[in-house]
Amino acid sequence: MMAMATPETSYLLMLLAKMALTMVIVVGSSMIVERTGPFIGGIIATLPISAGPAYIFLALDHDSAFIASAALTTLTANAATMIFVTVYARLAQSHGLVRSLSTGWAVWGAIMAAFSFVPWTLPLALIVNSIAFIITFRACKPYMNASKGAVLKRGRWDIPLRALAVVTLIGTVILLGNFAGPKAAGVAAPFPIVLSSLAMMLHPRLGGRVAAATLSNSLYGFAGFALSVVTLHVTAMPLGSAWALTLALMVSLLWNSVLITRNYYKNRKRKFEGGE
Repeated sequence: MMAMATPETSYLLMLLAKMALTMVIVVGSSMIVERTGPFIGGIIATLPISAGPAYIFLALDHDSAFIASAALTTLTANAATMIFVTVYARLAQSHGLVRSLSTGWAVWGAIMAAFSFVPWTLPLALIVNSIAFIITFRACKPYMNASKGAVLKRGRWDIPLRALAVVTLIGTVILLGNFAGPKAAGVAAPFPIVLSSLAMMLHPRLGGRVAAATLSNSLYGFAGFALSVVTLHVTAMPLGSAWALTLALMVSLLWNSVLITRNYYKNRKRKFEGGE
């Protein structure tokens, strides 16, 4: 008779499945950019690819109050991530991957350190996100359209690098959730690991401007991500973590679906008016 899986085995299988799913989406997004352009890839990258599963793991070990508190911190981190995108996009116009990405990470970390001293409330977090979106969108708008450069052969380390990024994120979130409390977990969950992975893949292959365009277009999706995190924060306590996470995912999927559909018909109209 086949032995039943132990809790440790089940947990490991769930973790491996999550990492595999994330890898498929990250690599798939980069391939979409190569085929269709930066917009769709940027929108897909703002789905809760890493933050969502990370919160599922947290919900398995913590109550709904913990999830609600972590979600509020994630909302504040969303503003920092938008600024990270802006810094990277600006530098990537004329600098290499390492300088552009490391500077973006440094700015993100500095902002999150400053945010840690703020007594956050939901209205304050929404105001900060709104201001950050307006400023970063205006700053990144000139970088949102870019023609593809020469496509280089994909290196043997591209996929292992993505895997390492995912492992680092999930491991960090689980450890922070267990030992450092909801604020630290809420910071780790939205760390721009997926966007950073896309930059690592696209910058050497298609050039800094295409990578910057992809990340810049992700700003459209960040508004939906913020709404999904607000949904999680507001509904976690009254509905429980499972229902709150489900609703948050639905909000994110709906928002990004609307953006993709709108872009499709916009491009279709442009082609029609151009006589193509």
